[in-house]
Amino acid sequence: MRTFIAIELPANVKQRVIERQRSMQRLLDEQGVGSSFRWTPPDNLHLTLRFLGDTSDAQRRQIETALATIAGQNSTFQLALQGAGAFPNLRKPNILWLDFGGDLSVLAPLQQRIELAAQQAGFAPETRAFTPHLTIARAQKSAAPATLARAGEALRKVVAATATPTLFKVEAFHLVHSDLRPDGPIYTPLATLALK
Repeated sequence: MRTFIAIELPANVKQRVIERQRSMQRLLDEQGVGSSFRWTPPDNLHLTLRFLGDTSDAQRRQIETALATIAGQNSTFQLALQGAGAFPNLRKPNILWLDFGGDLSVLAPLQQRIELAAQQAGFAPETRAFTPHLTIARAQKSAAPATLARAGEALRKVVAATATPTLFKVEAFHLVHSDLRPDGPIYTPLATLALK
């Protein structure tokens, strides 16, 4: 079973994300590159704290126990969905994202404790630094590099614009099962870990 640990977004925040996705889609359509991206469905929008990958039953039990302890030692906090960007950059936009502000000084140590718990459960250390972001679209595999470059250029103004932050309270995080399907992944929460 493939799993990951994530913060779910409230319905009103997801609605705001959908509006921003639609706005970007219109912009790309106007430039003739509208089919360049596959947009993340509302049900799959989340802030990944740690991707675990293949998880045995024993690892699942161990990580759930550790996560419950971590949740019980951390209080609720606020995050804010903010500006847009692309990985690796706008010249080659493979992933479109929104970044987070708010209580990042609370989020970072929480994520570090989750990372340590994952390693103690037998998962390999994460090699990339934690960069809190919300993936809102992925480039289509069929999209040519030149088309993606044009899409990135079209999105440059959106990325440069200052977005009004969308605040929300983080009251829990989740252990989630990821079931890969040909038409996109299905995410099912396995455990909800409530913050104090």
